[in-house]
Amino acid sequence: MEHVKGGAVAGTDMTRWADRAQYVSEAATSTRPVVTLIGATADPLGEIASLTAMYEGRVVRSLSDLTDEDRRRAFADMLKTKLDGSLEAVQFHFLIENVTRAWTHQAVRNRFAFFAQESLRFAVVEDWADRVAMPPTIAPGTEAEARWDAAVEMVAKVYQGLVNSGVPAEDARGLLPHSITTRLHCVMSLRTLLQEAGKRLCTQAQFEWRVVMAGMVRAIRSWHAAVKPDMSTPGKFAETDHWQFQLIAEMLRPVCYQEGHCGFMASMDRGCSIRERVDANAKIGRPSSEWDKPKMCHEPPLTARCDFPEVEIDAINPLEWAADPSAARHDGGGFVGK
Repeated sequence: MEHVKGGAVAGTDMTRWADRAQYVSEAATSTRPVVTLIGATADPLGEIASLTAMYEGRVVRSLSDLTDEDRRRAFADMLKTKLDGSLEAVQFHFLIENVTRAWTHQAVRNRFAFFAQESLRFAVVEDWADRVAMPPTIAPGTEAEARWDAAVEMVAKVYQGLVNSGVPAEDARGLLPHSITTRLHCVMSLRTLLQEAGKRLCTQAQFEWRVVMAGMVRAIRSWHAAVKPDMSTPGKFAETDHWQFQLIAEMLRPVCYQEGHCGFMASMDRGCSIRERVDANAKIGRPSSEWDKPKMCHEPPLTARCDFPEVEIDAINPLEWAADPSAARHDGGGFVGK
């Protein structure tokens, strides 16, 4: 069939698309992941507190019956127990843009959320220059960058030519590289988000995961659009206390920060540039809230019969695990990101 791109009839703009359902994918603004919080449970800690009250024999029939202290206490309790089912009551709806198809392949196969992804079966990519993300390990101005750009340009030209000549986009997309960016909606509970943050903010995760999860944390921290019923006026809504979302955002840390020790100790797991310090802090029971400061301690602990010299545990800068793509990459002589 004849298809006119952009709705305008103009000589060279006329292309022959194979499927009436095909459409031009909305242009990307960058190749860096962007996370938008579309919606969230209006009174998240109130929902948690109402559920956990049942464990104590209290029946809560209205969230307005709860105090802020009830909310804080219930949330603090949930972080101390594996009985975290009440966190399922809190839902978040994110729009995640400019992520690679490599990232989405990892995300959807883990089945931790509901996803609605832009389909390249029907969405035709035209803005290739703005849609293929450069890996962080390829430096600008290098031969590697030149080779990458040349390969992308060649594939883009062939893909566009196939689609415009009548090959269905669902077939031509087989040429698309894993680094082509896309967008998707993601809906998950706080219970799942807390677990995923533990894994995806860790250096074990590919760097793109850390960028996306950090974007989720920022989106929650700055959430102002949440609303809850205003009990004084039927049908009217008022802003939810912002402190609840800030408190939730503070909890979204790597698993070692959540549990006080490294959670990746299997033979298949990688090491990382901060593990020695994490292990040292865990050995003396030091809370992760203090890891950003150096610590003088005795190793092993003092006993009544033995004295051991003091040793210093260096501070852990959060940027070491959040901003270094190579924090878990070992070159044989040590960690690249150390």
